[in-house]
Amino acid sequence: MNMQTPVVFLPGWGFQARIAKEYLPIVTHFIDLPLLEKRNNLIDLACDRIEAKLPSQPCILIGWSLGGLLQIKLYKRQPSNFKALIIISSTPCFREQNDWLGISKTKQNIFIRNLKQPYEIFFKYYLNLIMNPFQSHQLEALLKSYIISKDSFNYYKIYTLVLFESDLRPEFSAIKVPTLFIYGEKDTIISKETNTYLRKLNPSLTYFKFEEAGHLPFINQHHETNNIILKFLNGIR
Repeated sequence: MNMQTPVVFLPGWGFQARIAKEYLPIVTHFIDLPLLEKRNNLIDLACDRIEAKLPSQPCILIGWSLGGLLQIKLYKRQPSNFKALIIISSTPCFREQNDWLGISKTKQNIFIRNLKQPYEIFFKYYLNLIMNPFQSHQLEALLKSYIISKDSFNYYKIYTLVLFESDLRPEFSAIKVPTLFIYGEKDTIISKETNTYLRKLNPSLTYFKFEEAGHLPFINQHHETNNIILKFLNGIR
């Protein structure tokens, strides 16, 4: 892979894209998730606004968590925009279904109920969820420095519809560009069993599991994550 190729990062729910700046030095462009004002065609509206900020030349796209879900949709809409995809701690379908492991309805309701709390109370709950099982005051302070502003909070609440209503499994199955999927064995948001389901959907992709990682492998195991990404990209012809 030509390392002059732009590398774009999309963050997870509630975080600024610059959360990756210190931990993924390969990234050249940081795109925050757009603020959404209306509820119709949410995922396409978000993708419209992200596409407007993509580099003019084909890029490598890294998506973490919700950013990974949007990444799959972006690829479906315009495959020629991307030379490779790197999906971190994400899934094409976050919600549990009869034939799919995901976030249970009970846990979805807990998340939505917490969203009704004030900004500070919600993020205390949310950061605890994201950090699990590796809680520390140092990590919490780090994450707090990258969460969205209080003014953006109400706009981001709409993204729960994208999280819990999107099912992009057909789109994931159709990915043809080189793609690396990175996940943590101890992630309490994305089930470790999801990997088995994903391999059945698209066995041509490259999958890497961190046995001692949760939802934040690019932070908690950032040296190893960077080495894996560079090895993957160097292997692309």
